[in-house]
This record gives sequence, structure tokens and C-alpha cells, in this order.
Amino acid sequence: MSPRRSLLTLLAAWLLALPATAGELVTPCAVAPFKPAHFPVSESLEFAVDVLGAQVGTLSLDATRGRDEGRGLTVRAHVKTGTFAANFRKIDGRAEAKLDSALKTLRYHEVNEENGVRRTVEMNFPAAGGGSTVDVRATKDGNPDQLELAAPLDARDYVSAIYAARGADLAMGRDICFDVYGGFRMWRVEGRVAEKERVRSPAGEFPSLRIDGTAHRLDDPNVTMEIHFWISDDSRRLPVAAFGSSHGKPMRALLTRVTSR
Repeated sequence: MSPRRSLLTLLAAWLLALPATAGELVTPCAVAPFKPAHFPVSESLEFAVDVLGAQVGTLSLDATRGRDEGRGLTVRAHVKTGTFAANFRKIDGRAEAKLDSALKTLRYHEVNEENGVRRTVEMNFPAAGGGSTVDVRATKDGNPDQLELAAPLDARDYVSAIYAARGADLAMGRDICFDVYGGFRMWRVEGRVAEKERVRSPAGEFPSLRIDGTAHRLDDPNVTMEIHFWISDDSRRLPVAAFGSSHGKPMRALLTRVTSR
């Protein structure tokens, strides 16, 4: 699995949701109930991402909402490889997701530059009660790149998945399932709220809920990854850490900074 695919897959898996491939109709997940989520007017989260203990990149998430919470959230993400990893594969990816007040994905846009190749993806997700096909428009170096994904109604992108997880009812022992788009594929992640633990990161020490699970590609169930992630067990529900293992290579994302107002 390439560093780019691994990085995006780990981030997508964070919220227990992953994508489905072209033309397939997929049985929806049994999605956990949601509690009302009260996000700040603006919030910025920064993460360090490492593989085998060596930092390979960073992730930043910036979320804003209107004064009227009914307007939902706009989340912007920036994934970038560090100096060391850029010697092998240079990646600079930006994405924007819009969520409604129920934390359902409405629209998603991403621009990725990898070793000089520029790819874009725009997605409109089906409304509740609508069809099962995600409207996708993709380009590669400015040329149309056909991509169609059949997805369950509750499918979402990896960026909004992180915020949906923060709004989920994460009772101890609860089973969780999401379908998420990431890296031009649909994935399914299934897991369970397993333990309460304290997690220390550069951003502080947090009482956290650990969620254990696995992620697999819906078009190829043989492509799987073990995942674990931690969400703070407080009113902020911060994504504190994530750990995944693919092809024997451990990957980790760790919260380094939080700012909000």
C-alpha cells in the first residue's frame, strides 16, 4: 500500500467509515445514534503522522460553523508530507467538507498534488431518502477522470467522518460502523468502544475512549487494516490519537495542538 493511500486510509478509518467502489450497491451500516454535538464557532486541530516511529507528515483540521448551529459545519483539511518523506513521495493535499446540522456529509472537494500530478475530486452525497449514487466529478492534470461510486445513504468522506464520530453516542461496548470515501475507494470500518484510557500527547493529557476495529475495502475485502483510535471522554470529544497497521507497517496520528473560540 502506498504512503498516500495508507495515510488517507488511516485518517478515514479514524471515524469508522470508509468508501465503496463503482457500480456496487452496498448494504448500509447500522450507524450508531448521534448525540447533539456542540462544536466551537471555530476550531483548529493539528496532528503529527508517523510510520515506524519516523514522522512522515502533518494533518491540520479547521472547522467553522455559523452563529446559527442549524447551518452545520464547514471543515477544511490539509495533509502534507514532511521533508524526509518528500524525498520518496511528495504529497500536498487539501480538502473541504460541508456537513448539515445532523453531521451528514453534503458536499466534499479535494485537491491533491503528488509528485507533480494534480488530481481533484468533487462529490455531492445523496440526501436522506434520495438515491444510492454519489455524484462525483474528478480530474487528473486538468483532464476529466471518470469516477462513479455507489454508496449507502449514510456514506461520507474521511474529513466529515472525523466530526461525525465526535457526535456519535460512544457508550462503552457499543458497536460502530461507517462507510467512508478515501483515496478513490469506498471503505467499511467496523469497531467497538472498548476501553477508557488516559492518553498523553503534545496537546496535553486526555481521558479517552479507545475504539478498536478493522477497515476493509468494499470492492476488495482482502485489503484490510487493523485500527485503533482514541476520542477524548469529555464534552469536546477531541480526536486524540489513531493507530493502524497495514502490511506490517504501523502508522500513528497524534494530536499536537488545539485552538478554539
